[in-house]
Amino acid sequence: MSTSASTVSSNAYSNPNTAYLGQDDQDALKAAVFQRLHPRLYLERYAVENFRPDGRLFGDFRSVSVNVGEQFAFLYSSSIMN
Repeated sequence: MSTSASTVSSNAYSNPNTAYLGQDDQDALKAAVFQRLHPRLYLERYAVENFRPDGRLFGDFRSVSVNVGEQFAFLYSSSIMN
């Protein structure tokens, strides 16, 4: 009984626990696992392409807004804000 190399290689990476996921979800899961296991390499790959993980270029920035008011004046350093 012989098996072709393409069948073996495609089955070698299939996981029955993720078989119910679509291809996009499987790719996202693989990326999340890779990011968790190899964070430096994950970020270096974005740096080579001059992108941030959220899709922005390195030169781009997000807008910043600050709410100023007395509602936070009573909080102490050990308080948790929601």
